[in-house]
Amino acid sequence: METDQLTSLKRLLWEEWDPIGVRTLGGPSDEYDDYAGELLVLIRRGESLAAVERYLDWVTLEWMGLSGTAGNAEIAMKAISILRG
Repeated sequence: METDQLTSLKRLLWEEWDPIGVRTLGGPSDEYDDYAGELLVLIRRGESLAAVERYLDWVTLEWMGLSGTAGNAEIAMKAISILRG
């Protein structure tokens, strides 16, 4: 059973992060679900804001091969806020 927090993280990544523009192209809504799961683990483990942002930067730069990380700091803050209030 999916937690409300995981659902909220998935929504955050889909609606506000979407670095490759999948949502705007009408792509699958589960495109970023694996990243939400990893964020959930990192934040529950007590990782810092910087660590969460580094994870998003790694996904964006290394995994997806994009050239920028604009917005990752804000998304990291929002993700932490979802779990820690």
